[in-house]
Amino acid sequence: MPSATTITSEEKVLMTVTPLTLAGNPATVDGDVQYEVTSGDATVEVVPDTNGTQAYLVSGSPDTLSTIRYYADGDLSEEVAMVEDTVTLTVTQPGVSSLGVTFGTPEPK
Repeated sequence: MPSATTITSEEKVLMTVTPLTLAGNPATVDGDVQYEVTSGDATVEVVPDTNGTQAYLVSGSPDTLSTIRYYADGDLSEEVAMVEDTVTLTVTQPGVSSLGVTFGTPEPK
């Protein structure tokens, strides 16, 4: 089932893939979960030593949508049964969190 999340252009978000059987029980995939950015300019950083089940979706340009396909072989035998889904990442402008101030050199009045 496709999913979606929203972050600002200054953020990344951790995505965790949990393979499940049709009955909703935990399952194992054959090999690592793979990722492919099919549209937009977001990037994916797979977390080491997780078999691809955890990855950061890293924002691209603000005011953009990116689609990321993730997939794995769901058949533990010699056969290949690709299971795949997508996530839509919406990237927004970051909001203002403070008002920085600087001062010039004092001048005579």
